[in-house]
Amino acid sequence: MWTRCWRGGALALFVATGANAAPQILAPPAKPDASVRPYVKVDAPAVVLRHVRLIDGTGAAAQADRTVVVANGKIAAVGGPDLAAPAGAEVLDLTGRTAMPGLVGLHDHMYYIARPNLDAAGHS
Repeated sequence: MWTRCWRGGALALFVATGANAAPQILAPPAKPDASVRPYVKVDAPAVVLRHVRLIDGTGAAAQADRTVVVANGKIAAVGGPDLAAPAGAEVLDLTGRTAMPGLVGLHDHMYYIARPNLDAAGHS
């Protein structure tokens, strides 16, 4: 039941916003503090993942050549290769890569390290 409601709401939102409309960025994300900056590879209000193979987690077959827009830490839009990017977004061409949204911390051991006292670049 919940899945049908979610899919219906998502479809209504998709139809209402238009298939190729650029998603809006509501508010700029908070900047990471200095302690985590070495680990941040993309520092933009939004990131566009172009040309990814998308596994959506529903059990459906993977979708080729999709675009995923992530804004404010959340998926803002999913569409085809010509989905418009929001202003200020960093666009990454990820041809040959696979995106599988929603996998967070399935099995992490963040406190285990291979060698102690390494910095973000792997130096002792």
